Amino acid sequence: MGGRVLINAMDVKADLLILEQAFPDTATYAGALAAILNGITSLLSRRSPGGELKHALPGWRKHKCASPGSARLDLRIVFRADADRVELLGFGHRDDPWDLYGYIAPRAPIRKTDRSTDRGRSPEDQP
Repeated sequence: MGGRVLINAMDVKADLLILEQAFPDTATYAGALAAILNGITSLLSRRSPGGELKHALPGWRKHKCASPGSARLDLRIVFRADADRVELLGFGHRDDPWDLYGYIAPRAPIRKTDRSTDRGRSPEDQP
């Protein structure tokens, strides 16, 4: 496995606690966590390019996986990757206990290229 993972330790702690709320049974929590870790491994080995996020968080992608016993891909990993690293924004159940994208959106750093306009003005010059 090559590359490295970048993530904020406090975000990991929060995601683990929220994942535990979605899976209060120890066995299913462990299975969901294993699915998340397998997903991160797939991202690092480039076996999964993930999917584009269509409505929020420009520049970030999602990886879907299933929790134990689920008939649907109910777990998400939100990330962006380049040649040698994977940056994780967050992970968890898609909508239990809350909408994943809603609670991790404030974590996303705002890049100047995300706020620039097509008129060539720098973000600092914009109203």
